Amino acid sequence: MKFPWTSKLLGLSILLFSLQSNGQNTVSVKKTSTTIEAIYKSLSSETKLNQYYCFKKSGYVYYFSSNLKEKKIISNCQGQQWLQLNSSVGKYFYYQDSIRISPITYSMYGEETISDFFYIATTDSAGINVSAKGKEEEKKFILLFPNSIISKK
Repeated sequence: MKFPWTSKLLGLSILLFSLQSNGQNTVSVKKTSTTIEAIYKSLSSETKLNQYYCFKKSGYVYYFSSNLKEKKIISNCQGQQWLQLNSSVGKYFYYQDSIRISPITYSMYGEETISDFFYIATTDSAGINVSAKGKEEEKKFILLFPNSIISKK
């Protein structure tokens, strides 16, 4: 009896083995075709506070600055209440090679609205590079959660 998924499983196994044997670096982020769940920390230290992006599976992204320890940041991002009180909220749309982050504003009736302004985040092997629409200046953010998985030869 032949199972229809065995050829797909074999192909996936070969692909994964070839990636490991070629020594390519990969970063594992929980994601689907439209959402990701991850926390990114800024590499730049302009102030004593670190800057963070917390992406949620719901399609919301939270931006905040904090001097808390990384374990506390990860814990706080798991809940909703701390994020609502201490961050700016936006919606994000995940595309193949970039993420569009649109800040949310609220109407006088409490409805969410998104303006024409947005940020573009491009992914690389260690994190994301974020720039405002129409600006060339980028800020680098590294993956904080989930822990990066790097496979080397």
